Amino acid sequence: PVPAAPAEAPAPKAETPPAANPAKEEQPEAKSRAERKPPAASETQSAPAPAATPEAAPRAGAEEPRNRRIERRNDDDRKDRRPDRKPPQEPAAKTEPAPQPPAAKPESPAAQPAAPTERRTAPPAAEEPRSLRQQLQQHDPSRRETREERRPNRGDSRKVLEQENGRTVTQDGENRVIIRENNRIIINNNDSERLSRDAKDVRVDRRQDGNTVTTLVRPNGVEVTTVRDANGDIIRRSRTTRGQEVILIDDARGPNRRRGNHRGIGPIVQLPPLVLDIPRERYIVEANDASMELIEETLIAPPVERVERAYSLGEIRNNYRVLEKVRSVDINTITFEFGAWEIQDDQIDRLETIGSAIEQIIRKDPDEVFLIEGHTDAVGSNEDNLALSDRRAESIAIILTEHFDIPAENLITQGYGEEQLRVKTQREERENRRVTLRRITPLLAAQGSR
Repeated sequence: PVPAAPAEAPAPKAETPPAANPAKEEQPEAKSRAERKPPAASETQSAPAPAATPEAAPRAGAEEPRNRRIERRNDDDRKDRRPDRKPPQEPAAKTEPAPQPPAAKPESPAAQPAAPTERRTAPPAAEEPRSLRQQLQQHDPSRRETREERRPNRGDSRKVLEQENGRTVTQDGENRVIIRENNRIIINNNDSERLSRDAKDVRVDRRQDGNTVTTLVRPNGVEVTTVRDANGDIIRRSRTTRGQEVILIDDARGPNRRRGNHRGIGPIVQLPPLVLDIPRERYIVEANDASMELIEETLIAPPVERVERAYSLGEIRNNYRVLEKVRSVDINTITFEFGAWEIQDDQIDRLETIGSAIEQIIRKDPDEVFLIEGHTDAVGSNEDNLALSDRRAESIAIILTEHFDIPAENLITQGYGEEQLRVKTQREERENRRVTLRRITPLLAAQGSR
């Protein structure tokens, strides 16, 4: 028909110029379209079409450039393929990345197990910069344990030193000794390593009388001297700054002095039950609800009952009834996980109020001495809980020294295990996993009696 002839005529004219010069116009368009849209499988099978005669181009019309694009793409693919491999019969979209799989396939079996190995080893490397955890582990190798701390079988870190006449002395780690005698059990720790963490020089002198004198020098020139008897108990401790000596502990002065003996618990101090005439919330102050002023006021307050004499450090540590003569601050801002003594980094700031109060007190009286008590709940053996509570107290002492500039020699640590439960239960109880702070200077020097 007459109208049909004009409709067919423009089509060949529009397709003729690109067909006449395919190198300039068709090739860029073919590459871009090949990347955007892979041809169908039926089109891939028509790859031999370029062998057709030129007369077929006018009959094919729009199909001619497509066949040429397929031919060029197949030629490129053949150049990239390895000569010893047959061209895959997959669509062009799957054959384009063919050069990569041959190199990746031999390595993929080794690469797959290597990836999990790197993921397993990465977390320890990320935890190493956490200074507190690293310092605690360096301080005591047994700190690798957390929940295992409460497991009864810990023969790898404990050994019996003495067992006779109803008394058992057990070494726990390098710095702790657990003593069980009759119906009592205590733990003694050697704080020499904690005090010398930041020392630039440490000198140890063993005297003929059996005493040991340890002098450590800090970078600022301060010297701390500790005299211990043959059993490792502190006889005297002092700090010298610019030639001025401050005596912190002196068990050689005053009446009725009895130095402790790590081979024995020592005598029980017989005292009547405590009678309070002040509100209990003023006797035991909870740190989470207290201001710095209230904490400072509580710590410097006089004893709640008369201090009849000066007590030795061993008597104070091993007789909880003597400690009850002074007020305390319950550091309930710090929470411990079950069987753990480490303090998470995000909890360090919660000691800001406690640390500031202690700094104020020591600034006014450099000879003040504080006792940090560690406690646990009733789950586990007495030995395990004593060791765990003692480490909790030590963790607090380390943070107060390294983050709040409180001299280590002004702090004494002692674990009491499950002896003083705040909540009377034999089950796990977070409130029983706590640390308490007291100022024991009035007990050491018989000061501040009412």
